[in-house]
Amino acid sequence: MTVGHGSTLTPRMHSVHQAVLSGVGQTFLVAAVGLIGRLLGIINEQTLRHLTRITVALLLPCFLFEAVQRSFSWGEVSSYGLMILAAFGLLAVGLALAWVGAHALGLGARDRHTTMALCGFNNSVNIPVPLAMALLSTADADRMVVLFTIYNLVWGPLMWSLGVWLIAKNGDGETRRSVWGMLITPPGVAILIGVLAQCPGVIRVTTHPAMGTLHGALTWTGEAAIPMCLLILGGIIGGLLRRMSFHWRVVGLTAVVKLLAVPAIVWLTLRLGPSLEPLVALALMMQAASPPATNLAIIAEHWGGDIDTVGATILVTYLLSLAGFALWLGVLL
Repeated sequence: MTVGHGSTLTPRMHSVHQAVLSGVGQTFLVAAVGLIGRLLGIINEQTLRHLTRITVALLLPCFLFEAVQRSFSWGEVSSYGLMILAAFGLLAVGLALAWVGAHALGLGARDRHTTMALCGFNNSVNIPVPLAMALLSTADADRMVVLFTIYNLVWGPLMWSLGVWLIAKNGDGETRRSVWGMLITPPGVAILIGVLAQCPGVIRVTTHPAMGTLHGALTWTGEAAIPMCLLILGGIIGGLLRRMSFHWRVVGLTAVVKLLAVPAIVWLTLRLGPSLEPLVALALMMQAASPPATNLAIIAEHWGGDIDTVGATILVTYLLSLAGFALWLGVLL
């Protein structure tokens, strides 16, 4: 498998399309359980709110804290500098294109900010990681997961602060809070604490054998975060199918920006810019082509936002991403 300027990676699958279907399909199947539960009445609005609160306040912080503990290393920060810059760069490009497009379409403040969040914050883990594991050899996939983790160290706190602010600042939900209340969130705090726990002196405490039981409990609890997020997303989409009240201009603009414009800019940069290691180039393209983060639906549900439009956008862009990933990875590889 060739990337960039002739270097190769070892593929696990012979077909990019097969890998894309495997990675995205896993996400859809878990979300489908929540959707079916909502349509059958097993999951109602009150249940969805309770599950969302548990996920935001407990499951996601445990998952993110332990992910940082497993993967972060101060000694490797310099080698991950490109992924850190990419996190800021992709966010800035997505926000800028969404802002321009929203103004061109005459969208109001709430739709404009919602579109910016949807275009700026992609699914950095749930789709790219399974896709990398399906597409690459075990050794390459392990290295890719580390790159994604470094990317998420920057991207995660930004989504759980700036992303919450963009979606909820014009919301009318019962959980509306002050600006600081939206910027300082449990998942964002968990990531920052995880980084601080790696500081010299502190790390001797957090890695002490006596802490093994605590880390085990946090890991066990955090393992429920990703499937719970997908179940909640399915429940949100199930309610959306009943109401069908969302803004198609936001959905369409997000699809064009997130699945076409942003990956096209990254592809051109990779082709015309300095030569990069193939694995890094592939990691950047996976992040650029990834649809909006499913956690944006959790944010809209919990902090008060346009949950119908966010849910519809995620549904449409995830369906389109099946073709989008095949297109951009096929062009790159």
